[in-house]
Amino acid sequence: TVAAWLTTDGLIMNFAVVTQRIADGESPTKELGAMGAIPAFRPRTSRGALSVDPASYRRYDRYAEAVSALDARGTARLYLTLKPRIFDASRRLGQPTGNFDPVLERAIVELLNVPIVQGDVELAPSGIVYAFVDPKLEKLSAAQKHLLRMGPKNVQAVQSKLREIADYLDIPQSRLPRAQ
Repeated sequence: TVAAWLTTDGLIMNFAVVTQRIADGESPTKELGAMGAIPAFRPRTSRGALSVDPASYRRYDRYAEAVSALDARGTARLYLTLKPRIFDASRRLGQPTGNFDPVLERAIVELLNVPIVQGDVELAPSGIVYAFVDPKLEKLSAAQKHLLRMGPKNVQAVQSKLREIADYLDIPQSRLPRAQ
């Protein structure tokens, strides 16, 4: 899965765009398309209530496993090595200084703010998609909802790796949300 993303044309620009979109609360679905198709979402009905089918979480297992398999220290080192090219890409995206560190930190914080929800997650039809019944979940950003739809086990795995990477990037724990 990681190898598929690494073969993306314009990898550094793709990384910058994905990270910027997450930092802005947007879902980077289109930019991550090279990693492969995701099977369709499946809701379920139980006792008259519509909820997320826990089997739907498995469609994201390979992505969470790919993130979990990253060497946090190596990932941080790679970022630092590529920083000048990432800053150039950031300038091309409209960042006046090109300083990408705050963007990366905002993206990490955005994803760490996703709650780990155990049990049934109730849904309501909303046009051709579904909305979360819980107003706290429904008010999450598109990026946060995307991670939430990966399921509690995968959210926890991704967040754990993000915390490790943040540590190697010397992002102070005081600027990160508390672990759940």
